[in-house]
Amino acid sequence: MLKILAIVVGCVVGATRLIGVVAPELMRRMLKAGLERRVVPLAMMVVVAVVGGFLMWGFEEYANARPANWAAYVLLAFGVVMTVMGLLFLAVPRIPFGLMAKLFVARTSTLRALSLLGVAVAVAIVLVAALGL
Repeated sequence: MLKILAIVVGCVVGATRLIGVVAPELMRRMLKAGLERRVVPLAMMVVVAVVGGFLMWGFEEYANARPANWAAYVLLAFGVVMTVMGLLFLAVPRIPFGLMAKLFVARTSTLRALSLLGVAVAVAIVLVAALGL
């Protein structure tokens, strides 16, 4: 279950970040829409926190069934980061909206580079789940 969840999370993260690499102006429009409709990014943070919680729960199930290896611990760390980030952004909404405003006015090359970094993280998650578990 942990393996499937991690691969799905990696694919979704990679697909959304790939939009910023291929079409940064579309990403800019999505940022603008998020700044105008503030409930959508906050709802996304709830989803991020829940998915991070599922990754942590999946680690527990995985560790109870067999000895946990390095890949399971990497996915546990990713789940903890996702959950903490989601809850922090919900507690202090000024942080994500400030980041979104800075990304909205950022240069295209900066937006593309950050999106490429997100794609790299997503590929790493999928590889860790596929090869390590």
